[in-house]
This record gives sequence, structure tokens and C-alpha cells, in this order.
Amino acid sequence: MYCKTLVGYLNSHNVEFTLIDISKSNKDMEEMIKISDQMSVPVVDIDGEIIIGFDKVKIDKLLKIV
Repeated sequence: MYCKTLVGYLNSHNVEFTLIDISKSNKDMEEMIKISDQMSVPVVDIDGEIIIGFDKVKIDKLLKIV
């Protein structure tokens, strides 16, 4: 649910992003766990800042969405 919400939110603000579906790749899942220490999704990497879940406030701040 939060993944779809995040994708919709980023699209609504014309933010370019790469979507990685970890359910299709063990390598991608392992990388996500390594960078986030979590198994929860979504995990967002904005210029090296890792955000777990759909944290609109942090995302807005890092992307300068007003």
C-alpha cells in the first residue's frame, strides 16, 4: 500500500525515480536490507539519505517539495 502511495506521490510532483521491485530479485532485496537494516518497504534513497516507509515530511524536505 505505501509503495503505491509513494509512487503516486512522486509522479504527482514529476519526480524522476527508479523503481526496484524487491519481490523479483533476491539481490535487490539483500541490498535494501543492507542499506536500511529493515525488511519493510518502501525504502527510499534520496542523495544517500535513507527513508523507510512513506515519510512525506522527510521526502518533501529532501526533494524541496513545497
